[in-house]
Amino acid sequence: MTDRLTGLVNTVRKRKLLLLVICVVYVSITAVVYYVISDPSYDVSPKDVRRLNILLKSAIYDGWIRTSPLDLNTSISGTSVDLTGTDGNQDKYTCDVRTGQEDLLCDVETPNFLSEYRNPCWRVSGRPLQCLPYFQLIGVDKSGTTDLFYRLIRHPHVIGNQGYIGKETFWWAWKRYGLDLRKTVPRRDFDYYINFFREAAATIEETTDASGYHDVITGDGSPVDFWDFRGWTDIPQNNGLKEPRILTPHLIGHINPDTRFILIIRDPIERLYSDYHFLPIKRVCTPESFHSAVARSFGVLSSCLHGNTLRHCLFDKDLHQKFNENARIHLGFYVVYLVEWLKVFPRKQFLIIRFEDYITDIPKYINRVYRFLDLAPVSLQQTAVLGILSPVRENVTKRKVKAKPMLNKTRDILRDIYQPFNVELSNLLKNEDFLWS
Repeated sequence: MTDRLTGLVNTVRKRKLLLLVICVVYVSITAVVYYVISDPSYDVSPKDVRRLNILLKSAIYDGWIRTSPLDLNTSISGTSVDLTGTDGNQDKYTCDVRTGQEDLLCDVETPNFLSEYRNPCWRVSGRPLQCLPYFQLIGVDKSGTTDLFYRLIRHPHVIGNQGYIGKETFWWAWKRYGLDLRKTVPRRDFDYYINFFREAAATIEETTDASGYHDVITGDGSPVDFWDFRGWTDIPQNNGLKEPRILTPHLIGHINPDTRFILIIRDPIERLYSDYHFLPIKRVCTPESFHSAVARSFGVLSSCLHGNTLRHCLFDKDLHQKFNENARIHLGFYVVYLVEWLKVFPRKQFLIIRFEDYITDIPKYINRVYRFLDLAPVSLQQTAVLGILSPVRENVTKRKVKAKPMLNKTRDILRDIYQPFNVELSNLLKNEDFLWS
């Protein structure tokens, strides 16, 4: 009996010692990682910048970004749009892989939208009217999307949704895959998404013009939908692939091919600095800490590009987390993401605005958005009453307003990173304003 007790005591001591060792190692690693992340002296050399610049330019000229001039009435065509691997017909796709999760392409049919509604709505027996968004304000983060959305829904024929701040559902890029900014959440199916527009659907059904036509519309204003494709590995049609063939645009195109998209984009350098101050991460935000964060993200991207394509690096789930912890430089490669959308939807279904132009002349661009959405014009009196042109901007990043100017050396690094892609974006849109030079 004594021997058994002695053996049990020794076992407990060994396990406690092992647990202690594990704790010490964990704390040490955490401390090292925290030091590296917080190290204000972390930097990159001019040689490193030149190397990354060469890698990024080679990514452009690999051929997948560079495209022929766009026909404004058609989408970009190419082998990467070929869903079947044979004829490029976007209406065909395989349903061979079954994962137990909802397969949007195979499990959900395109609804039969009602002709007497401007908004895409349909009826299912025994259920209330169901609706999808008529438009999606898809991006980008820290480029005035909240301000624009709030002005849009002040129009008498536009209403919001039941998502975050009445604007963002986070479904297409995050919730359907069980993702969030930095954590996992329960996976949500297509019915969950429709539920965001339940109240909007009720209002749309109740509202008609003199002819009985339902002319009220609703929208989804989730900026992450434009660029966050990290859930691509969970799409069954991508099973076994090193890079995705099916992304969010393909899924939206299957559900509602006539969706209209609004994209408001900002100088990627200024966008990144605002985003750094905006993210809900506890850190001291100074020009020096921002420079170090950019340098670390620079290193993450550079390391990835030595063995992978830029497309792989920007869509990779693990790299997203590393960028989140430092500086989200990956959001600023606008043309990379835009090309993915234009592979599926024609250019005419996109209204693309520069943030700098929008804030300079809000009345002009609000009216441009109204025309794009085929909304009735609003009189000056209505505009004043509804607060559409209020001088107060929504969701301005207060920490950014109070921040000191970015360091010149940081700006130089970011200019070298982004400029080749600004050139491609400018060429694609045939507008030199998108050079931000």
